[in-house]
Amino acid sequence: MNFTEGKWLLNEINAPIGIEDKLTKLAIKDFSKFTNGNLDYSVTTKKLLMQKINKSNLNTAELKKIKIGTNYDYFININAQTLKNEINNINIRNHKYQTEGSKEISIVLEVYDLNNLVVLYSQEVKGFVKLPQNSNDVTLSYSINNLVLGGYKKIIRDITKKSIKK
Repeated sequence: MNFTEGKWLLNEINAPIGIEDKLTKLAIKDFSKFTNGNLDYSVTTKKLLMQKINKSNLNTAELKKIKIGTNYDYFININAQTLKNEINNINIRNHKYQTEGSKEISIVLEVYDLNNLVVLYSQEVKGFVKLPQNSNDVTLSYSINNLVLGGYKKIIRDITKKSIKK
């Protein structure tokens, strides 16, 4: 991706409630740095999107509507979701009939070229923690929030390697 040209719009981030604000601040900070401040956030800009876009893989018609409604060159869309949350951050297993559990998240970051109506970049990271069955120990696990942040940071490292910045 070439961050040295065009106007960039970051969509309202769709993420689990406990991490949405922190992920938004990180994304604004990271992409502002990449674009040398040539980034707007859809929630605070005066160019309004008609509805919150909370899905991935936008089609050509949807991209055309975004281009007409906002007049930006590039659109960044981030969606994070909890797939499973069967365990706590601290687990006390005290009997042999305890079943295994897991936490799973998915985070997708996509960058669209609104002038050519194509996807420039798309990356999905899935994170998980799994506890063994019949464990009698006290077990600590990552929270959903930490899994989401870890996935986001992995995507940002990939973007840093593959992009041209100002």
